[in-house]
Amino acid sequence: MSIFLDDINNWLVAQSLVGGSTGWAVSEGFLPPEPDQVVALFETPGSPGHRPRPKYWEEPAMAVGLQVRLRGSTNAYAPLRVQAQKIFNGLHQNEPVYPGRKQIHLRLL
Repeated sequence: MSIFLDDINNWLVAQSLVGGSTGWAVSEGFLPPEPDQVVALFETPGSPGHRPRPKYWEEPAMAVGLQVRLRGSTNAYAPLRVQAQKIFNGLHQNEPVYPGRKQIHLRLL
């Protein structure tokens, strides 16, 4: 789908936060109706980048935003919250995922 989302997806799988035996599926760009436990990754518009424009008429660089949505099993908020915290910590504490400024919005469904 997108190189950015693919990279985040691959990193989450490599860290055993989604996929495999974790019980958490992952999707990019949409929240599928199944399975119950799913992590959905979305690109969102970001704020203007900090790269100076060489010419005043050129468009400024735009940062890409990341939104992570999680849906858990019915009446199972606690495991959903634990998983969201693991993903949040992993993305915020591991600079090699995507170097530079990052703001990540996690939404629990």
